[in-house]
Amino acid sequence: TSWNLGLLWVAVEATTLCSAPLILFHRSSQALEAMWKYLLICSVGIAFALFGTMLLGATVRTAEGAPGLWYEQLLNTSRAAFDPAWFKAAWIFILAGYGTKMGLVPFHAWLPDAHSEAPGTVSAMLSGSLLNCSLLGIIRFYNLAPEGLLPFCKVLLAGLGLISLLVAALFIIRQGDFKRMLAYSSVEHMGIAALLLVFCGDKVMLPHLLGHSLIKMALFLTAGNILLAYGSRSIAGIGGMLGSLRQNAVVWIGGILLICGAPPSPLFVTEYTLIASAPAWIGITVAVLLFAIFAGMTMAALRMSMGAEGSLQCPAAQAECAEKLSIIPAVMCLAATLLGICFLWAVNLRWSL
Repeated sequence: TSWNLGLLWVAVEATTLCSAPLILFHRSSQALEAMWKYLLICSVGIAFALFGTMLLGATVRTAEGAPGLWYEQLLNTSRAAFDPAWFKAAWIFILAGYGTKMGLVPFHAWLPDAHSEAPGTVSAMLSGSLLNCSLLGIIRFYNLAPEGLLPFCKVLLAGLGLISLLVAALFIIRQGDFKRMLAYSSVEHMGIAALLLVFCGDKVMLPHLLGHSLIKMALFLTAGNILLAYGSRSIAGIGGMLGSLRQNAVVWIGGILLICGAPPSPLFVTEYTLIASAPAWIGITVAVLLFAIFAGMTMAALRMSMGAEGSLQCPAAQAECAEKLSIIPAVMCLAATLLGICFLWAVNLRWSL
């Protein structure tokens, strides 16, 4: 919420220090490795963001009355006062720095491990709020870009968005760990958010982030319930959840369909808008990658929910506890569905007018 870009950086860095110990909650060797990877990679990335923020302070040519790092004052400053070379360097470091915390490829190496090893509630927080905070830093610097540098900024941001979508699709297909699958889904949607910012603006991107946060938090909480019941993150070892974990299975299938953009998901509206607004070759590429992700995630969800029981057993006591915890994810999926219906109604009303 800070209007000072320096204080914004301090707050984003504080989220790294506060959330790192939460990843170590299970105290396993894998959780320890994930925590240190998260801490080191994000600290290096956020150092790049600090350097980019310092470079921004050097972009304004005026010696007197320079607005410093106050965002509102920078917005009201004439773009002719920005030095293009300094701003270009600042944008590169900001994109690498906040892009690391946001989970854009190729700066995403920490994200799958941290999301898969952390408890479900922590994973929900990381994916539902932390990634959005980092994207906010990129949005504010993007809004300050001089007119002549906008094509340069858009090319870099759109390129990272497309690469993130491609890598997420490749790793989601035939993924063996359902929490890592959700982690790569977060990489996918951060890539989509970057593309939406470039081709559709923040009026379409922000509803996408809202819908993604609601659905992804519900999915990570449900994944935590499944892990509680079965004691494993293996997709192949879990089967027949509709018989043993019926409520969680229904929320799991519904959440997967919503996160993949199946109507009436709010993501359907934003992803359709992206495909319609982007150049033809980008729209076709995005549509193909979204279909591949849809196929991979729904195949995993149906394999876990239907058919006979897998090799992993679900004790009755743990199943009962997991079923009681399915209420909050179900409410969040319902809220996302209602939000999607409102989006569809608004779009249809706009087209009719």
